[in-house]
Amino acid sequence: MHRTGHILLLHHSEGERLRVLGDWFRAGLRNREKVLYVDVAGWGAYTIMQSFAGRGLDLRPARDAGSFEIVTLADAVTPGGLERLLEAGHEQGRPSTRMACRCDAVLDVEGEESYLDVERRLALVCHTLPVSVMCQYDARTTQGERLDLAVRLHPDWIYESGLNVQRSGQQIFVEGRVDSYDRDVLERSLHRMVQELPPGSTLDLDLEGVEALTAGASQALLDGTAAFREKGGRVRCHPPAGEAGWLLRVLESQHRPNFELL
Repeated sequence: MHRTGHILLLHHSEGERLRVLGDWFRAGLRNREKVLYVDVAGWGAYTIMQSFAGRGLDLRPARDAGSFEIVTLADAVTPGGLERLLEAGHEQGRPSTRMACRCDAVLDVEGEESYLDVERRLALVCHTLPVSVMCQYDARTTQGERLDLAVRLHPDWIYESGLNVQRSGQQIFVEGRVDSYDRDVLERSLHRMVQELPPGSTLDLDLEGVEALTAGASQALLDGTAAFREKGGRVRCHPPAGEAGWLLRVLESQHRPNFELL
């Protein structure tokens, strides 16, 4: 789990959330990074440590060594507090810092104004410091306007179950097994990410990491880039192998303007 940057994690259960976080923490600790967990709900260190231990990750050695730290929500939302936390890792000689924050809980606990401030500051430090943040949202309650807001605040990287969507410059990478269940998130993610591109530019849409793709998900690729293409943008699509690529070629044959399969 080497995902770094300002990441939106949409999880469907507490077990899935802890599994993804555990893998992400392990990767960071192997790299000698500082790992921070924001205790938004005030569960306390014992409960948090036991939750990870129950899934095979003993964080006590890392905590004793100063590599892993549990911080309060107040530490993260207080003006200057977040920056001080991140700078502390740099002063300890850590090459970078990973922070995990349940941002949907921040919205519930602190209200929308503080929530938006926290998310924007997290995005800023990810672009200006050697910092990565995994912002966790419960997909079961993050729907409609809440999902729109979460996606709008994370224009670079969105991860949901087996779906992974990442933007880097003029490229968007889609990976995993993408089915019709993922259609809504995939379409919203692409629609948001292409808003970062200059009008009339060319997007390289890389699907070579896609293992499976349904017809509904294929349609989401077209719908998610439709507004960008209607304004003169061009999509050069690198299709996946096998049947998934065949489905895209069927859709392309229906004359999709400015959408080219390579």
